Amino acid sequence: MHAIGVEHEGYAYSPGWYTTAEYQASARLVRALAIGNGVPMDRAHIIGHYQVPNQANGHTDPGPYWDWDYYLSLVRQGATPQQLRGIRADVTTDFTGDAAAHISLFRPSTGQWVVRHRTTVQYGRAGDVPVPAHWVSRSYATYAIYRRASGVWSFHNHASLTYGGEQGDIPVPADYYGTGYAKVAIFRPSSGMWYFRHGQSVRYGRAGDIPVPADYNHDGKVDIAVYRPLDGNWYVHGQATVHYGGEPGDVPVAADFTGYGYARRSIWRPSTQAWYVRGRVAFTTTGSHGIPVAADFDADGITERMVYEPATGAWQHNGGHVGTVLGRQGDIPLPATRRHHGKTVS
Repeated sequence: MHAIGVEHEGYAYSPGWYTTAEYQASARLVRALAIGNGVPMDRAHIIGHYQVPNQANGHTDPGPYWDWDYYLSLVRQGATPQQLRGIRADVTTDFTGDAAAHISLFRPSTGQWVVRHRTTVQYGRAGDVPVPAHWVSRSYATYAIYRRASGVWSFHNHASLTYGGEQGDIPVPADYYGTGYAKVAIFRPSSGMWYFRHGQSVRYGRAGDIPVPADYNHDGKVDIAVYRPLDGNWYVHGQATVHYGGEPGDVPVAADFTGYGYARRSIWRPSTQAWYVRGRVAFTTTGSHGIPVAADFDADGITERMVYEPATGAWQHNGGHVGTVLGRQGDIPLPATRRHHGKTVS
């Protein structure tokens, strides 16, 4: 492993040392170094001295008063979509490698993938669960399906495999190891077990929980997590419990809505057609049966909140503005959002 170190003037445990001018100067330098060396501008790759492994002197800098969120926002200012490619906002429907998620749907009735401005792809059949992800490349997503009855995972133009298949199993593919690739994984609500192909199983959750895996702590790895509709609590493995939501029908969605490199807890509330993000301003749409869709559609490293209206095929974003019409009744907007019992919202 290779690294470039940047020293900052100040005392790690004294508040007020890090000035705006120092943040800005450091950010300009780190942005240039990241672009010149192909380093992703996220917390998995821009780290503190205290995070360097195998260090001999027990460094703790830059200390608790360093504002990582503010600093990373400065580092990313002015960067192009291609330079932001490594940021882990949701781009699991980037089928072309342009660093942006595509407005897209899976049509279970015909097994078709409908992608805006792209040729429709035939892959799958009725009852299949769409699981697009970065399966074979860090640069672009691959069409893939999970077949509940048999536990078969099929990847477009690649070999299939079998993993899971018990009644109630929920596919939860994600980058749990920080490699840039999705891993085959199953959450089994009946036992609260998480099973990882070629990995150690973990018991976390119980029947009725909704899996919400995401990177909640900046480390570049997706965390095991569940949302419990009965009490509105979010349980993230190894982290403190957080209450957010809990009203009947609330749909949990975890994603990086700020561009700071970690997931925020959010709730889509069908009863009011409102989307709430913890610590952010809510927005309301004009539809009556909207489905939440969260992805980075413009390659800026920030996940956008969208709502798909099945009756009209309209896609609304912040403020209820309709930007696209694509889809019909029964289509599953991607990336699909889970709710009770692991069923995709449809």
